[in-house]
Amino acid sequence: DPTSEAVYHALGCCGGKASLRTLADAAAASDYDFAPYDATASYLRLLNRLAEQGDTKSALSAARSLGKATARANVRAAALELQLKYDTSKRTRLLLTALKDSNRAYRGAALDAANDFADETLEAAVAGTLSSLDDEARTDVVNWLGSRHAASQIGVITPLIRSTNDELAAAAIRAAGRIGGDEALEALIAALDGKHATEAASA
Repeated sequence: DPTSEAVYHALGCCGGKASLRTLADAAAASDYDFAPYDATASYLRLLNRLAEQGDTKSALSAARSLGKATARANVRAAALELQLKYDTSKRTRLLLTALKDSNRAYRGAALDAANDFADETLEAAVAGTLSSLDDEARTDVVNWLGSRHAASQIGVITPLIRSTNDELAAAAIRAAGRIGGDEALEALIAALDGKHATEAASA
């Protein structure tokens, strides 16, 4: 009812550690849907506020539990984003684990969040997972590397231009075009007489 919504909102905005259980239970009761009484959004607001105020231990513990409590990709992604932001020692492991998830929206959210702290070392770690991923996840990674203009990973990307998976091959072509350089140019020229000639010419 409106009273519950007001209480949850207030706890999210000004509650402390003692409010965690109340909002966790309310979010679970709504099946982590953002609509009924907005308990889930209020819970996430509280977790982020606690972390910002220095109580990262409580916030991270709750975020880990939340990520395991629901299959909803948006809620899991929000919990992961908090962990990636504040659990700096585990960032790489958390991201690489997320890349093996079966939900594409969740993988995409993880990669988007990683942009805030990614460097060449992380790009190399992400590229290193390609052989262990399925083609859909590989496509997500290649798109991310291309959007970051990850020049150090061009040698991993160009062989994928010859992939039998059309989506992955097209992603590799686009990534090569964004990254540029001699190696990318040679690979794109070689693809001009292949099945993805149009994409290669555009890149």
